[in-house]
Amino acid sequence: MDQAGAEAPQQLRPFCCEHSLLSRPDGSACFTQGDTTVLAAVYGPAEVKVSKEIFDKATLDVLLKPKVGLPSVAEKSKEQMIRNTCEATILTALHPRSSITIVLQVIHDSGSLLSCCLNAACMALMDAGLPMRSVFCGVTCVIDSNGEILLDPTTKIEKYPVEDGLFSCWFLNIFIQKTIVYALQKFLLYASRERWCHPNPQPLARATLLPTEPSRLFCPTEEAAAVLTFSIDSVEKQLLMSSTKGAYSVEELQQCVAMCQKAAEKIFQFYRDSVSRTYSKQSE
Repeated sequence: MDQAGAEAPQQLRPFCCEHSLLSRPDGSACFTQGDTTVLAAVYGPAEVKVSKEIFDKATLDVLLKPKVGLPSVAEKSKEQMIRNTCEATILTALHPRSSITIVLQVIHDSGSLLSCCLNAACMALMDAGLPMRSVFCGVTCVIDSNGEILLDPTTKIEKYPVEDGLFSCWFLNIFIQKTIVYALQKFLLYASRERWCHPNPQPLARATLLPTEPSRLFCPTEEAAAVLTFSIDSVEKQLLMSSTKGAYSVEELQQCVAMCQKAAEKIFQFYRDSVSRTYSKQSE
C-alpha cells in the first residue's frame, strides 16, 4: 500500500492505492482519497457481442456500482464521463472487434467521488497493461460562498450547490402552495354542504399559483457555490473532461483549471512511485 498527500485547504487529501487485489480481472486497483474509496477492475480485451462489435476499435464499457442499491441517474452520468475519458486515452484501435470493461465499485463516499473513480480506473488500466496514449487523473475543486477555491472537497463541503438548493426550495414551495389550495377546496365544499356559506360556492380549480422568486425562498446555507471536476492527461496537462455544477465566472474557472493542473502533477508523481514500488516488489 502506497500513501501520499496531506490534508489542507489548498492540497489534496491523503491518498493511497493497492494493486492487483482481485484475481479474476485482468487488472484491478483500490484507490483511496481521504475517506473516499473506490475499487476498480478491468476485463479485456475479450470477446465482444456481435451487436456491440466495432470493426476498427475495441468496445469500451464502464459500470459504476454504488455502495448500496442499484445505479441511479447520477451513476449513469458518471459512467458516461469516465467512458469518454478512457476512450480518449486507451489505444482501442489496437484491439478491434474486442471488448474492454471497467467495473467501479464504490466502497465509501466521503466527497470527490468522480475524481476518485477516475484515479481508480487509471490505476486499474495500468495494472492490466493496456496500451494508452497517456495516463490521466481526476481532480475536484469547489468555489465557496466567499469565492475561495478548495481542492478535493469532502461531502459536507460540496453538499449544497446553489442550483440544487434553489431547485429543491422551488419544488418545495410549489408543493406547499398546491397542498394549501387543495385543502381550501375541500373545506369550502364541506362548508357548502353544511350551509355555512353560499350554497353554490365557486370551485377553486382555476386558482393560479403565484410563483415565488428563488431568492426569497428559505434554503439551507450553501457550503459551495460551484463544484468542478476535471480529468487531466499526463503529457500536456490538457483537460480531457470537465463536470461542473453551480455558478462561477470565467476568471474563477481559469483559476480552478490552473490549480487542478498543478495538483495533478502530485497525483502523477504518486502514480510513478506506486507502480515502480509494485514492480520492484514483484521482481524481488
